[in-house]
Amino acid sequence: MYFPAGQHSDQPLELLVAELVREQRCGAPREVPHAVAVEVASLVERTNRPLVEIEAYLIRRDGVAEGDRGRQGGRVVKAVGTAARTRSSPCSACVFLDLRVKVRKRWRRDERYIERLL
Repeated sequence: MYFPAGQHSDQPLELLVAELVREQRCGAPREVPHAVAVEVASLVERTNRPLVEIEAYLIRRDGVAEGDRGRQGGRVVKAVGTAARTRSSPCSACVFLDLRVKVRKRWRRDERYIERLL
C-alpha cells in the first residue's frame, strides 16, 4: 500500500476538489483543457456532522466561453457542479459545492497566480 488505511492521496483536499471540478468541466463540449482552471476559495469540513462546504470558481480566460454565457452558461455550470458533487460523494457523506464562474484576463500568463492554483 502506498498510503495508510483511510488515506487515498498525498495531495491536499483543495487540489483534489479542484481537479475533480476541472475534469467535469473539460468533459463538456467545446472546452479546451488548458483554458480552464479551478480556484477553491474555501473548504470547510464540519466536525459535528459529515459535511464539507466548498466554495470554488471556474476561472475563464480573457472572456466568457460560448457554453458559459447567459442561461446556457447557468445550465453548464450547474451540470458541472452536480457531476462534481456526485463524483465526490464517496469522499464524504455530504458535499455542498458553491460553484461560480470568474473571468480573469490573461491568467495563464501570470506565473504567481498559477503557482497559487497549484
